Amino acid sequence: MSELDSRTLTGVRSTIPTEPSDITEPLYGARIGQAISRFFRKYTAFHGRASRSEFWWVALAHAVLSLVPYVVLGIGVIVGASWAANNKQAEYYDYGNGTKSLMGYTQPGVIEYPPAAILIIIGVALAALLFLATVVPFLSLTWRRLHDANFPGPFFFFAVIPFIGSLILLILAAQPSKDAGRRFDRQLNR
Repeated sequence: MSELDSRTLTGVRSTIPTEPSDITEPLYGARIGQAISRFFRKYTAFHGRASRSEFWWVALAHAVLSLVPYVVLGIGVIVGASWAANNKQAEYYDYGNGTKSLMGYTQPGVIEYPPAAILIIIGVALAALLFLATVVPFLSLTWRRLHDANFPGPFFFFAVIPFIGSLILLILAAQPSKDAGRRFDRQLNR
């Protein structure tokens, strides 16, 4: 099966990626909509392969979508911190003989201001929901992307190595597709 469908439009040849009939095949040159659709349709498929375009479009969409909860959370923290800084209270030590000395200032916590607490809770809840909705699909997509570059899927666990693990995984995911990666395709019994 050809990876790109060549069509003639007004005398100009263009390459437009089309969905392969077999969803287990990688879709090279996928558009963002196709990549996201395949991301959720193959959310538990750890066999097969995923093209670079499938992987990177989903990674971009996930990164942009991840900004939403963190912006809400950040606004909540900023609002709460500015409220807390403006509501500090003096703390005095009472000597018991009628004299007091200033010990310092205390300020309330960031989440003690109800509007800030609500924003923080919403931001954390949205981040948790996004994580729970995408952790397995993203794991399987990364696993399949490693297969397409002819690396075994368990190389995903390089990501748990502190500091450099994510960088190693990023470099592996950026590798070009290799024909030898076909060995990870599920073989149908004939």
